[in-house]
Amino acid sequence: MNTIIYTVMMGLLVILGGCASHLTPSQMAAGDYGQLSPNYKEAIKEHMQTMFYDPESARYRYVKEPVKGYAYVPNESPKLEFGYIVVAHINAKNRLGGYTGEDLYTFLVKQDTAWMLHWWTSSGTAE
Repeated sequence: MNTIIYTVMMGLLVILGGCASHLTPSQMAAGDYGQLSPNYKEAIKEHMQTMFYDPESARYRYVKEPVKGYAYVPNESPKLEFGYIVVAHINAKNRLGGYTGEDLYTFLVKQDTAWMLHWWTSSGTAE
């Protein structure tokens, strides 16, 4: 039963996420991005702790400097948040002890909070 509910909810997220429009330049200029925390990499690592079998083995390679951006972050109902978009390649060990290869991840970071963004998440950059 929980699987059916989860599947229906994920389907609705995909459908509704596609309905979210991109922001206008004036909306992006008015957004509260806050200051990029010097601890943003630690916030990302903390967010990813439960995603890997061996989180201590995870290797993070940040692709470029964070840029101002926005996303409808995944919550109970998607909420528009402004912050900094961070792109990273992450490689971690699997259950057999071998590295699985780098995967590309995108995050929205605001202060000391990080959200992992998915392909269906409506997001953009202000720059």
